[in-house]
Amino acid sequence: MKKLMIGTVVGLVALLCMAPAAEGAGQQIGPNQAFVGQVNGSFDRATIKMACFGPIQPGQTGHPMSGQTLEVLSPPPPVVAGPIHSGYTGASATRITAVLRGDPPVVLARFTHYFTGQAIRTNVELPCAGTGVVRFVPWPRSSTSKAAFVTVSFVGQP
Repeated sequence: MKKLMIGTVVGLVALLCMAPAAEGAGQQIGPNQAFVGQVNGSFDRATIKMACFGPIQPGQTGHPMSGQTLEVLSPPPPVVAGPIHSGYTGASATRITAVLRGDPPVVLARFTHYFTGQAIRTNVELPCAGTGVVRFVPWPRSSTSKAAFVTVSFVGQP
């Protein structure tokens, strides 16, 4: 009986070791690839929690709370609830930069691989309330590249 259990455990371990990794996990970003961006696990209408407390004044800025993430996925998932705004790396991109549109734009993260989430930087100044767009921009740009985007809402804390 003991030999049968050990044989079963060894067989299961061998099977798990031979199983392929999740498709695309850690795949390097390269030319001519479709992709999507995620903010806090959402493809659109994501919420970014801000470390802004009490009544929010118009134009007030603050820092994002920790524990929030950005990620780039390729290929885009086949089924998604809600809108998805995909991008394309084009002829020459080898990295993707997540940028909050604005004046000036704010770089939130840089990616060289898919399926590797990164924390939203907490040292950047963002609006305490309102909406925005995080663009996932292929770099270097080419005439065939296209940025993906995710709309976001900035939410201060009560």
